[in-house]
Amino acid sequence: MMLLTAVVLVAVLRLRALNAFKGDYYYTIDLADQAAAEAALWLSDVEGADIDTEWVRSRMPEDMSVKVILSFEREGLKKGTYSESLDKGSYEKCRDMAYAALSSCLRELIIDRLVYVGYAESVSETEADALINEALGMTMDDYLKNINVTVLPDYDTLAGPINREGDYKIKKKTITWERDGASVTERFVSGKGTLSFPDSGDSGYVFRSDIVNAAGQDAGEAGTDESVEDVKEDTGGVINVIGE
Repeated sequence: MMLLTAVVLVAVLRLRALNAFKGDYYYTIDLADQAAAEAALWLSDVEGADIDTEWVRSRMPEDMSVKVILSFEREGLKKGTYSESLDKGSYEKCRDMAYAALSSCLRELIIDRLVYVGYAESVSETEADALINEALGMTMDDYLKNINVTVLPDYDTLAGPINREGDYKIKKKTITWERDGASVTERFVSGKGTLSFPDSGDSGYVFRSDIVNAAGQDAGEAGTDESVEDVKEDTGGVINVIGE
């Protein structure tokens, strides 16, 4: 009975590991620091003086993340195809937030300049926006977009190294898939709603599911298979299951 139980358990865990490679996932990339650096550089050129990047960063929303969609399509128990692509909707949303932050910084600098030259003792944001709209014939955000101020690399530049697709095969605890024109074999660790590649990058990538966390379960306790091991969770990308 003990032997039979062990065999059944191993089979179930193996099947669970294979089931990780189906459906859609996403991981996030935070672009806030990059956007702040680009905006500070442009403002420095406009002002003719150094602009503190941290000051610009403080105007950015807390979440300035874009999504990278990772999809698996099984064509058998241990093989199939995958695709990975930068989500254009999240990129455009992130870019709009970066423009809004830059606009906020520029408006503050304009207000300081108006007060300095004696236009008024104080100028509110609403008054500044009205003056800007009158002078430009449009909002500051629209003006910055129209003159193509760089707040983030364009979509194609960002997506170039990310967008890819190809076949994958599973063998025991490894996945072999086509990455950047080459066949790459990586060890993986899977659990219920979790997937990680501990040997990728400098210290491994841990991909986590919001579905598991929403159910009140710890990712390390939610149905992990026999290959689970200690992996640094504060490094690499974060991946969340969209749905299977």
